[in-house]
Amino acid sequence: TAPEVERDEDANPTNLFSADFILPRKQMFFFLAVIFFFALALRAVRAFETGRIAKDAVDYVRMAQNISENGLLNAFALNARIPPLYIILMAAADRIGLGAETGGILISIVSGALLTIPVFFIAKRLFASPLPALIAAFLTAVHPNLVRVSAEILRDPLFYLLSTVSLWMMIESAATRRNIFSFFAGIAAAFAVMTRSEGIELMAAFI
Repeated sequence: TAPEVERDEDANPTNLFSADFILPRKQMFFFLAVIFFFALALRAVRAFETGRIAKDAVDYVRMAQNISENGLLNAFALNARIPPLYIILMAAADRIGLGAETGGILISIVSGALLTIPVFFIAKRLFASPLPALIAAFLTAVHPNLVRVSAEILRDPLFYLLSTVSLWMMIESAATRRNIFSFFAGIAAAFAVMTRSEGIELMAAFI
């Protein structure tokens, strides 16, 4: 009988979730880009179909317009306790001619789509294969609640993005022992606090 030929399992791994499965870097980032733009399209369509704005959005638009027209002085008279980052970005959009309402929607749409990127890299650190990371990014792109909030004038999408970026940077810092990632984690956490007060929990975790 002919001698059996040993199978090189490492050369052609059949388990897509195993550590032996290798996806070329170009293909991996291509798929991630596709997921990002798909998420962007979903949120843009949802925003186009939404014919109303959230109750809180009315105050956000007023405060942003007040900042655009009168500066920061008394800009937050409607709600002095609200963290200012999202409102300031809306005011910047109003100053360049987009309008506060349009600017708020664009910030939410882009932030919601960008969320797929830190989710991907966090999952890539946690799993041996890049496939679960791509699945995690895809689920982030199509999750109904994430799509919904990312199509409205709300602070949540920007907060989700900044807090997830902070978590990503913390994980990278722990994995690589590089202080630069700790620096970026602190910056992202600080911006998260400036978006929603719940971000203070990130600062506590960072410290």
